[in-house]
Amino acid sequence: SQDNYATVQKTTMILLERLSRVLGIDNHNDQNFADLQSLLCSTLQVVIRKMTPEDAPKIADPIMNATVQMLDYGSKFFFLLFSSLISDFFFYFFLVKTGLMNDDALLIATTLAETIGDEFLKYMPSFQQYLLRGLKTYEIPQLCSVSIGVVSDLSQSLAEKIAPFSNDIMTALMEVLANEVPQKIKTEVLSVFGDIAMNIGEHFKPYLH
Repeated sequence: SQDNYATVQKTTMILLERLSRVLGIDNHNDQNFADLQSLLCSTLQVVIRKMTPEDAPKIADPIMNATVQMLDYGSKFFFLLFSSLISDFFFYFFLVKTGLMNDDALLIATTLAETIGDEFLKYMPSFQQYLLRGLKTYEIPQLCSVSIGVVSDLSQSLAEKIAPFSNDIMTALMEVLANEVPQKIKTEVLSVFGDIAMNIGEHFKPYLH
């Protein structure tokens, strides 16, 4: 009903406001922070799916601003850790367990793309850099797997309009295959090749050579 939809709209704005407030907290490496951020992200994904394609673009900017803010913080921390002489366990724990390279943020973006379709294209130039970093974290299978799933979802949401971004994405996926990764990840990469090929059509031909 219209009343229920008004509640969805109001809930979306409340979630964005609270997520913005949470992102302003300094103690990002606290587990409670990570849990709260993950909960807000998951709930935001649910309400985005309930938004109409007509209304979702109206709040797409604040959604992507929050998403990029999370990804930007995670990326900075990622490279800080990568340049430090620390154990693999420490690296994995902070990057994945505390959500500092937040796979929930990647999923918010792909949920928004599913809802607004090719209107998501205006966010691709800025979002792609984080997606590529996610793909290149093949040392962390969980994050790499989520990133591969995002590529699949985006290729379906944007169809052939994702073609201008496909070269960098295909290069990153080939890099994943060239490294020692679990068989599950290799299977996901091969599957997403098919998704991309189906959606960009003849633009996929250069990658067959």
